[in-house]
Amino acid sequence: MKSLYNLLLRNGTAGAFILGTLFIIISLLVINMGLANSNYDLGTDLNAVLKAGTENTFDFFNIPLSLPIAMVVICLVAAVFFGLMQLISNPKGSLKVIVGLAVVLVLFLIFYSMATPETAGKLGELHGKFGIGETASKVISGGIKTTLALTAAATVLAIISLIRSLFQ
Repeated sequence: MKSLYNLLLRNGTAGAFILGTLFIIISLLVINMGLANSNYDLGTDLNAVLKAGTENTFDFFNIPLSLPIAMVVICLVAAVFFGLMQLISNPKGSLKVIVGLAVVLVLFLIFYSMATPETAGKLGELHGKFGIGETASKVISGGIKTTLALTAAATVLAIISLIRSLFQ
């Protein structure tokens, strides 16, 4: 695990730059070839073409959009995997993370249990329009209140830390 960390520490930035450049090149090639196959050039207003009702769907734009999405998903999965591996391999050193996650979970459960689903007013209309049920409404409310509580706590702790550093 440490060797992977050291490898990414030494070569991670260069690897990310090379991978990003490769994705840009692939995207530009796919878009240029797709436009050429559809008998358009780079100066064509594709919005006007689509509004005119042509049978072209311009599906070749899906690949350049899918590459970054796939990379984000892969990075998220890798971050969760390696984070869990670190927690498992060093539980004593990860005690602060586990306690922090437990505090966030307890805060969320408290706010979730106190939440009431919105049924009236603008929010009630939006919930009906988008098909948001009572459980989803309580989860959203609990998540927003948890985020606000953590933001307030972080702000207070930052101010306390600044004041404390002034007197040291």
